[in-house]
Amino acid sequence: MNLPPPTIINGDCVEEMARMAPNSIDAIITDPPYGINLFGAKLGWDKNLPSIQWLTQAMRILKPGAHLISFGAVRTIHKLITQMEQVGFEVRDVMMWMYWSGWPKGHCVSQGIDRHLGAVRECVGERKTGSARDGEGWKSGDHFVPITAPATDEARKWKGWNTALKPSFEPAAIVRKPMSEKSIAANVLRWGVGAINVDGCRAPYGDPQYCGPTHDIRHEVRHNQSGGPNGGRGWIKGITTYQSPQGRWPSNHYYCPKPSVREKGEFNTHVSVKPLKLMAHLCRLITPPGGLILDPFVGSGSTLVAAQSEGFRSIGIERESEYIPLIERRLKECHVIGSSPPITPPHQKQLSLF
Repeated sequence: MNLPPPTIINGDCVEEMARMAPNSIDAIITDPPYGINLFGAKLGWDKNLPSIQWLTQAMRILKPGAHLISFGAVRTIHKLITQMEQVGFEVRDVMMWMYWSGWPKGHCVSQGIDRHLGAVRECVGERKTGSARDGEGWKSGDHFVPITAPATDEARKWKGWNTALKPSFEPAAIVRKPMSEKSIAANVLRWGVGAINVDGCRAPYGDPQYCGPTHDIRHEVRHNQSGGPNGGRGWIKGITTYQSPQGRWPSNHYYCPKPSVREKGEFNTHVSVKPLKLMAHLCRLITPPGGLILDPFVGSGSTLVAAQSEGFRSIGIERESEYIPLIERRLKECHVIGSSPPITPPHQKQLSLF
C-alpha cells in the first residue's frame, strides 16, 4: 500500500481545524495539556486546559460516529470530560494507561513540620533520584538528594507521612460523535466509523499489556440434547476450558512502560512523550482500515509515527515550532516504521488534503 506521508501543521489547532472540511476525519487521538502546571513555570503551556473550542471543531470535522481519544491527568480529566459532554460527545469509556514507574511529587509532612518550627534536620545520607526540583520546576536526570532525620518530637510523630500517592497510570477519555444513522450497522456502512476494532487489539496470552489473570478461561456451557426413550429434549451441562486463538478481548486498561530514550530519540526534548506501542494500539482500536487520524496537540509526533506504522493516514498540528524538527526526525528515523517516505513540509496556510 502506498501510504501518503503524514501532514504536519505548525499552528494553532483551533484555527487549523476550522479550515478542515466537516465530516472528514475518521479518528482523533491526542494528548493535550493537562492543566496541572507540570514542571512549574518552565512549562507555561500546561497551566490550564485548552479552551473548549478545539472540541467544538473536533465535533464538526469528525465523521458521524467517529471516536475521539484524549489523555488527561487524574486530577483534571473530569473537567475535560465535562467539556466533551457540553460539546455533544457521547462518553463511551475511560481507558487507563498503566506504567508503574511514576515518581511521587508530594510533600514530606515531617520535613514541613521541622521547617515550620525553624528546626535544622541532620543529614544522615543521600539517595539517587531521577528528578529534582529547583526554582524553575522539575528537572530530569540523575540527582542526589539528602536523607535527613527528624529534628523535633512533632516531626518524628509524622515521619513517613506525605501528601500524595505515586502515580502509575494516566486516564484517557474515549468519546464518540453522535451517529447520523438509526443503527450502528447503517452508520458503519455509510461512514465507515462507529465501532471499535476488537479483534485487531486483542491481547495475546502472556502479553504483559493485559494485567488480569493469565490462566485459561473456564466457561459453563449447556448443550441441547434430543432423543431419549420418549423422544424428549433436554439440556446437559459441562465445563469447558479454552484459549481464544486471537487472544483476550481488549479492555479499558493497557500496560506498557514509558518510552525509552532509544524509542523517543536522544534528540527529543519534549517532556511528555507517549510510548509508540500504546499509540499504535489506540490507532488500531478506533480507526478503520486506511482511515485518517488527526492529532491536534501532536507534540513530538508519537501519534504520527504510530499511525504510519499501522498503515493509517495522519495529520498532526503543533503550535510550538521547536517541536516540528523533532517530529520530522522521528518519522524518518524511528525503528518502528523503518524507512518512511519524506513527510509533507509544515505549513500554516494550506492543507492539501481538503
